[in-house]
Amino acid sequence: MWSMTPESMDVNENGAYTLGLRVPQPPLFRLLSTIKPSNVVRWLLPLDAESLKSRAEAMTGGLKDYGDFLDMDAFMMAVADVDNRGHLWGRMNYWTRAPMVLAIHLRLTQTLREHPEIRQQKIDRPIIVAGYVRSGTTWLQHLLAETYGDKLRYTPFWESLGGGIDVLGPGFMKKMAGICMWTMRQYPSIFAMHEVNDINQPEEELGWSWLTGRGMMSTFENDIPELDKLIVDPSSAKIRYGMIKAIMQVKQWEEGPRRWLLKSPEHLLGVQELAEAFPDAKVITIHRDEVSVFKSLLMLQHMTRSMSIPDESKSTDREVDAATLQLCAQQRGLLADMPSANVESKALQFRDVIGQPIHTLKEVVAFADLPWNAAREATAQAAVAAQSLRKKKMGGKITYDMEAFGLTEDKIRERLSRCDRYEALELKAQPAVEEALEVDTAAAEVLPGKLMVCNATLSSKANLSSTLQTASSENSSFHAVTFTPAHKAAVLVNASFQIMGSMPEESKDQTPFNLTPNATPPTASIVDLLAGIALADTKHFVAQGFW
Repeated sequence: MWSMTPESMDVNENGAYTLGLRVPQPPLFRLLSTIKPSNVVRWLLPLDAESLKSRAEAMTGGLKDYGDFLDMDAFMMAVADVDNRGHLWGRMNYWTRAPMVLAIHLRLTQTLREHPEIRQQKIDRPIIVAGYVRSGTTWLQHLLAETYGDKLRYTPFWESLGGGIDVLGPGFMKKMAGICMWTMRQYPSIFAMHEVNDINQPEEELGWSWLTGRGMMSTFENDIPELDKLIVDPSSAKIRYGMIKAIMQVKQWEEGPRRWLLKSPEHLLGVQELAEAFPDAKVITIHRDEVSVFKSLLMLQHMTRSMSIPDESKSTDREVDAATLQLCAQQRGLLADMPSANVESKALQFRDVIGQPIHTLKEVVAFADLPWNAAREATAQAAVAAQSLRKKKMGGKITYDMEAFGLTEDKIRERLSRCDRYEALELKAQPAVEEALEVDTAAAEVLPGKLMVCNATLSSKANLSSTLQTASSENSSFHAVTFTPAHKAAVLVNASFQIMGSMPEESKDQTPFNLTPNATPPTASIVDLLAGIALADTKHFVAQGFW
C-alpha cells in the first residue's frame, strides 16, 4: 500500500544519509500529523486526567493507589501538551499509552504491597554502561549480552518499551513492544540511528524510567522547556531509580537472581542517586566528542517530537536549547560527578570501544569481575562479526544538516563551552504552584477547552487562584474553570519567555496561552457547549481556507 511505504532518507553526493528538518515517514503518517484534532475527536479520545485514571483503574480491576514512583503533575504536563498542541497521530498514540502508564503504577504498587519481601531482593553488583547518545554504549551492551548470554540479566526491547509489568496478562508487553518496533520502522531516520531491530535484543531501561513522568524519553517526545529542566534535576533521578530498582526487584523475585546489565545515557543525569540506589555497581562510562554527540541528540529530539507535535507548532530554537541543556547535564555527570562519586567506575573512549572491541571488552570484563577464557573470546569474536553485519545492513554513514537549525560546529562548541549558564537555568523557572494568571478578558477569545489570551500578564506577586475566570464568547458572564496542578504548570510554561533565547520582537506584546480544563465549566449548558464546538470548528475551517 503506497500510503504506508516510508519515504526515503536524503542521500548526499558521497552516498551518506543526510538528516535534517524533514523526517521521512509513510505518507499516511504525514497526513495524520497535519490534522489538528477536532472537538469531536477530542471528545472521543479524551486526554484529561480523570478519563485516563478511569481507564487505568478499569484495566486493573478498580485499583486506586498509584504508589511512590509517579510524578502525576509532570506526567500530566506532557499529556496536556499533546492534548493542546498534538496532531491526530500523536493524540491517538497518547490516548493508547497514557492509561497504560497509570495502570502499570497501579499494578506495581499492588504487587509490592501484597509481597513486601520483594523490596528485600538484593541487586548484586549491577553492571551499568553510562555514556552519551551514540557513543558506543549499545555496541558494548550487545557485546556483553551476546558473550555472556543468560548469565547476565539485561532489559530486552519488549520489556523496556512494553512497560515492565504485564498489566493485561502474559504476552501483553510483547504485543505493545511489537507495535512500538513496527512504528519505529516507519521512521527510517530514527531506525537508522537506534541499533535495535528485534524486540528480543538488549535495550536501554529508558522505557521504565519514562513511566515516572520524569524520564529522558519525555524530552525526546515533548516540546516543553520546563519539563526539559525538570528531567535533569537530581530529584528526578531519585524517582527514576526508585522505579527502575522496584521493577528489577520484581523480576528477580519472579525469576531468581542474576547479574544485571543496565545501559542508558540517563545514568549520567544523577550520578549521586545512582550510587545511592546501587552502591556496589560497576559503572562503565564512554566518552565521545561532544559536538558529534550534540548532533545526534538534537536530531533524535527533532525526529521523535515530530511523532506527537506538528512541525509548525514546534520551535527549532527550543529543540536546540533542550539538546544543549541535556548534553551539558550529561557532560557534568560524566566528567565531574562520576570520578568523584562513591561508586566504582571505569572510563572508556568511543574510538577504542568501536576500533578495538575485543581489547576493550577484556578490560571491561576484568573490571566487572566476569569470567573470561578462550571459549568466551571466541563467542565475543563471533558477536563482533554479527554486530558489524547488522550495522552494515542498517545502512551507510549518517551526516547531519546542522545549518537547517542555524548551527555550525563552531557554534555548537561555543554553546557547550558555556554549560555553566545552562546549569544555572535547569530549574530556575520551575513554576511554583502558588502563582496565578492575570487575564485581560477583554482581549480573550474563548473556545470550548481552549483559551487564547493576548496581552495577558503573569504576576509574580499574585496569590494562588485554583480557578481562572474566563469570559464567555457569547456574553459577558463568567465561568469558573478548575485546572489540575499540571494544567497550572502548563499555563506558566506557555507563558514563560524562552529562557535560553529571546522572544521575536513582533511577538513581545502577545503571549499565547493554550489551556485545557479538567472539567466542563459547571455553569455552561450543553447547548452552550455544542454551540461552542460548532463555532470552533467553523472558525478552524475558515482559518484553514476550506471555505
